Amino acid sequence: MLRCYRVYFIFNLDSRWDESDCFFKENLHRAGQKWLLKVFLICLWPVIIIATFRIAIPGAYEYLPPSYYEGQTSVSSVSEGIYLFIMFLEELGFILAVYMLRKVHDDFKMTRELTIVCFLWVITGIFSIFTETWIWRVEVVIRNHVIMCVSSIFPLFKTMQSESFDEIITMEMLQSLELVLQSSITLEAFEKALNNIRGIKYADGNEFLQLWLKCEYFRHSKIEELEKDIIDTAKTLGCHGKHPNTIQPEVFQMLNNKFFPMFRKSSEYEALLREITKQQIYMHRIMQTSLIGDSEIHISNVI
Repeated sequence: MLRCYRVYFIFNLDSRWDESDCFFKENLHRAGQKWLLKVFLICLWPVIIIATFRIAIPGAYEYLPPSYYEGQTSVSSVSEGIYLFIMFLEELGFILAVYMLRKVHDDFKMTRELTIVCFLWVITGIFSIFTETWIWRVEVVIRNHVIMCVSSIFPLFKTMQSESFDEIITMEMLQSLELVLQSSITLEAFEKALNNIRGIKYADGNEFLQLWLKCEYFRHSKIEELEKDIIDTAKTLGCHGKHPNTIQPEVFQMLNNKFFPMFRKSSEYEALLREITKQQIYMHRIMQTSLIGDSEIHISNVI
């Protein structure tokens, strides 16, 4: 649960993501391992105190019975009720964590890990209805080993693999049409913006873009049918070039002069700016936090 909180604290961006990030800076210590360890000990001390009393004080087990207490029926019912109630609270905590991390995409698949653990916790509660206590105990052992594989062995194995990064866009990329056409993310946004542009005297911008893409593909394929298609399309759009090598620069100039300025005023362009800002905040937050200690910087498996 503490790991979930740390991931949410680093990657969560509220509605004021484009303003100063004062809240995160003021509470930066909450992402450190030392602070999480303190919180863990605070949550653990009641269990330690109860266990100490039960061991040190004779007869305390009658008031603090273990789960599946094999003694008085009333005491057994109370202990089982306490056990199921605490497990229910744990399940609610896991469900809440899955909900809070539903939009966080990290390489370690924290949301999937949470879902598996939550499912195993629910199954544990179901097994508690069996009268034979050994069934429940075996199930708990199996559950703990599965959780160890999911929460420890899999992340450890993941760190041994080569890191893979999703395509990252920068502010500089949006200042040049040539760079926009080189990225799949920005190219998709540019194409979507061209499809949404209406009421223009010039030909459909998406037709020019598709023609440019055909010319780009022809540079590597040299397909005769494609060359003929490019020349015919160029004539339809009023281009003067007679070969794909001369048509492509002409089409690029049309896109750059007529449609790229419109793209920079579109909602798709604004969405890219927001995404770039979010990526910058993510990177800044990760560089300010540490997986080992509060003073060290470790960056691994970023979005």
